[in-house]
Amino acid sequence: MRGAVGKAILLSFLLFSSISVTILNMDNYSLENNLQYETGASSGSVIIDIQSWQINDNWMYDGYLDVGDFIASSGVSTNIESLYGTLEKTVTEIYISEIDNRSSLTYKLESVGTYGANNVNLDGQNGDITVEMLTIEIIRASDMAVFSQSATVDIDFCADVLWFCIDIDVAELNVTNSYSPALEGLDFPLSVGETWNADYHQETEYSGESNYVDIPEDSEDDNSSSWSVVSQGFSGVSYSGCSQSYNITTYNSDGEESGYRWYCPAIKGDIKSSFIESIGFVAVHELTAYQPSTRSKVIEIDIEYPLSPIDTEISAWINVTNQGSPVANQTMDFRYEIEDDVRQIITDENGTCHLEFNTGNTSDNSESNSDYASHGLISWIPGNNIIGVSSLSMDLNVHEVDLVARNEGVTVERTRDNNTITLDPSVGFNAISGDSLVFSVPVVNRGLISSPPTQLRVDSPDGNTAFTYVPSLNSLEESRVELNWTVPELQSYGPTYLEFLVDPEENISEDGNRSNNQGSFSLYVGALPMAILSSPNEINTLEDIVISGLSSIEPDGGDFVCEFEIESMGGSFNSILEEDCELEWSWNDDGNFSISLVITDEENDQSSAQSSIIVLNRPPEITLTSDHESIPVLSEVTFEITEWNDPDTQNPNSPIDILWNDTSCKEGRIGLKCTITPTSEGEFSIGVSATDDDGETVFASHSIEVTNIAPYDGKIEVFSGSQKITADNRGVFAADEGEILTIRGWASDSVNDINSLQFSWMPDAENNPDISYYHEGSESIINHSYNYTGLQLATLQIIDDDGAPLIFDNGQELLIIPIEISNINPSIVSLNQRLPVGEGEELIFDVGVSDSLNDIASLYSCFDIDPSLDSDSSGLSDDDCDFNSNYMSYTWEDASKVPEYIIFHVSDDDNASASIEIEIDVRNVRPTAVAEPDSINPVQGNFISLSANGTIDSEHDIENMIYHWDIDISVDSDNDGDPANDVDMQGRWVQVIYDTEGMKNVKLTVYDESESNSVYMVVDVAKAPFDFKTSFKENSASILLIILIGVAGIVLAQRYRESKVVESEKEEVPISIDQLFDDSELKTSKEEKIGNEVKEETESMPSESLNQINFDKLEEDKMAINEILSDEDIEALFEE
Repeated sequence: MRGAVGKAILLSFLLFSSISVTILNMDNYSLENNLQYETGASSGSVIIDIQSWQINDNWMYDGYLDVGDFIASSGVSTNIESLYGTLEKTVTEIYISEIDNRSSLTYKLESVGTYGANNVNLDGQNGDITVEMLTIEIIRASDMAVFSQSATVDIDFCADVLWFCIDIDVAELNVTNSYSPALEGLDFPLSVGETWNADYHQETEYSGESNYVDIPEDSEDDNSSSWSVVSQGFSGVSYSGCSQSYNITTYNSDGEESGYRWYCPAIKGDIKSSFIESIGFVAVHELTAYQPSTRSKVIEIDIEYPLSPIDTEISAWINVTNQGSPVANQTMDFRYEIEDDVRQIITDENGTCHLEFNTGNTSDNSESNSDYASHGLISWIPGNNIIGVSSLSMDLNVHEVDLVARNEGVTVERTRDNNTITLDPSVGFNAISGDSLVFSVPVVNRGLISSPPTQLRVDSPDGNTAFTYVPSLNSLEESRVELNWTVPELQSYGPTYLEFLVDPEENISEDGNRSNNQGSFSLYVGALPMAILSSPNEINTLEDIVISGLSSIEPDGGDFVCEFEIESMGGSFNSILEEDCELEWSWNDDGNFSISLVITDEENDQSSAQSSIIVLNRPPEITLTSDHESIPVLSEVTFEITEWNDPDTQNPNSPIDILWNDTSCKEGRIGLKCTITPTSEGEFSIGVSATDDDGETVFASHSIEVTNIAPYDGKIEVFSGSQKITADNRGVFAADEGEILTIRGWASDSVNDINSLQFSWMPDAENNPDISYYHEGSESIINHSYNYTGLQLATLQIIDDDGAPLIFDNGQELLIIPIEISNINPSIVSLNQRLPVGEGEELIFDVGVSDSLNDIASLYSCFDIDPSLDSDSSGLSDDDCDFNSNYMSYTWEDASKVPEYIIFHVSDDDNASASIEIEIDVRNVRPTAVAEPDSINPVQGNFISLSANGTIDSEHDIENMIYHWDIDISVDSDNDGDPANDVDMQGRWVQVIYDTEGMKNVKLTVYDESESNSVYMVVDVAKAPFDFKTSFKENSASILLIILIGVAGIVLAQRYRESKVVESEKEEVPISIDQLFDDSELKTSKEEKIGNEVKEETESMPSESLNQINFDKLEEDKMAINEILSDEDIEALFEE
């Protein structure tokens, strides 16, 4: 890339050089045509003198730099042919400067040029190149000589990287050229045939910066150049007023043509330019637009003697007009700078200033063939920067009138096959039959005064003579006479002459030098050569052939040279000049290439022939070898291309592209080596292709023998379901009894053996050696489970189809797989939900247990009903087996004696166990008190039995129930202030006698171990038939006696009854008190007869109801049963 960038910088120097030369030749003149036509001829006169520029005068050009051959010859690989762009020139300043030690009025001309090329390749890097230049030139106004040039060059290369373009600032350079003396590329007045040359000293200074190349050192050198006005006519670029332009050709110090310019007076500059630089490239520019600055005020200079002797006082008239009207009192400077004559002048009322000056004797820095010197006169209005300029020519021998027939100024326009060109020495003055020629013969007056009108006699090549009018000519004025001539069909070959004589009758006596009145112009008439090209139709690359033009024909017998134009790769062409018309050539790349031959004879007539040749590619050559001819399968072998060659490659760094047909090459598929591991036994072949830069591919292959190997790298894996089991540091796998294990085994082998490996398994080699499995394939999988604990052994053996056994890492053919089987502890997996129950209610326990399939049937499940007791005397209270099952239904009668929890435990045959504490929630049931009397119609003074037999509670609590009776809640018998809480009697049933009649409110309260309940009952006691109480008190002795007699009678009667009904006693069952109150039938009959109502109320009865009972009245009326009967009487009574 550095080399490419360096060439880009060099290219910019060349570009600057081409532009600067173009600028040197930017003189401008107005062409004035005054043509007169006569029979077969015409004439006109004009002086092409220097013209002035103004600020903002502007010229625009399209152009290109043909750099292909130059870059190719410099050794850089590129496809660049030309850089295209635009050039714009503008006059920006007019000022005084010092040139050649003289004060000189100068122009500052700024040029902006942009050139570039897209999609170019520089040494393998693709991208776009852009060169931008700002050029400033200092040009002397008196003769358009260039004093200095300075340019700033900015070079950018936009390198293509993937899809992006990366800008590379190649360089920013400043270059300044200065010339001493100033370089005079134009010599006014211009005239065809005029030549001049100059020796000059050139100094070049460099500055700037670049990361790619070093800035050159400053330099200086002595050079010489020459110029010639070779023709007048059409330049090939159409622009208004420029049909008659002047071709000024430049020559280097060796006399070789280095370029040309077509100067057009109408645009005051070049309409076209082309320069061949000494280092080999061509710069071409063509005018696209001319925009002069507005010129309302104009200065014109008339010189008394435009051609003057040296050291002579002559006059000059400076005329100033503004839009055609004279400008009076205009102050300005007059400058005859070559003699340091600078003065201030002013116009008179006619807008004219007359002055005299001495021509001096200073010679011109550019030596000319037409005069001693030519210098410029300037008139300048500094404030307006308006300039008028005119040329003064000086000669050593000047006559009053000196008409000159300038044969060196003759121009010829030749039309052949509708193609018109202007002949000049570079083209050659020649013609063939049928050519239409227009001769332009100049006559110039090199005298001091105007010449009288006269004639020009012209003797044409065919012997005809014509006379044409020559008008009066001022000093240095030129008249051209045009003569049309068509070369006859039978015109003989050879030189023919056009002769002319001015003032043939010698009527102008003032002509002081008649030796130059006659001229002769030579034209060679010949015939077109016929180019014949001979070459093979088809060859191979690098094959030397001879391309010949020797068979070409030159009809007029002269010699000719051959120029071959040979197409090379990339579409570029090589032009080779061969004087012997034979070219030895070869192509180093294939393709279809065109060949052309152009032969040029001595008259510069040309003929061409074209052909094409097919160049065939030479295929690449490769030799393929291996480092082993036989290897075991799965061993590495290296194949190598030991010899390779592509003679016609265009990429020396990579002459061929290698591609192996096997994708497993360790080095990759591209390269000279391929290291590969064959995976199959037998013959192994590998192929490789080699493709050259032309796309032609050759193939090569090589085979080796691959031998069998035993299987290797045997591996096993043990899984439980999808979970892989990893061996411990002993290499032992761990699993549970009954667990289904998946054992996978595999091994490596060659491709043709891998699917036929034989696997032999013994999953329980120690305990069950008869169990075995055999599989064939690349791997094998077996499933097995172990029903007992401890270390178990499985074995595996692997052999291939050749009987070669696999040697495991233990060095044995048999792999032993140790598996440690562990017992699975039983587990409790579920427990049914239980709601709290009351005492005496059934409580269900359903426990789910789990274990291995081997142990599940033999699990031993137990409930320990009371964990606080060691019922089995084992020394542990929580391992009792009170109930052997995992399902139990149990009832607790006494909530107070229920444990907080019970224990369920389960054991397997390995004495592994699991247990769970099950919380117990048995709640005490609140008793429901029920009270009722036995009497259907209780009567005052009689016994009344009160029973609590209907009280409801659990069986246990019923048996241990406590009964408290308050027989009259209106009487506070215990005097505690609360008549409703007395405990008058206790027991499940009691007997009471009320000594007063009326409603008696009885309260029964029952108690179990933690709860109580009360009920109220109203007993309606009827009035006794007599007042037994009063009678008894008054006649107590009599009554007592009666009672005793009555009792005795009853006893006797009873005993008598018992003796009579012995048999009946055996059949009858006496009714107890409980039965009395519990017998529903008896109770029903009683209820039907009793009219009073028993009402039961709980302790939650509203207080208002209780308050309605008169407990005091009830207490007063209450009579204890022992107030009536003694205890002994009552006991005896119930015994009976």
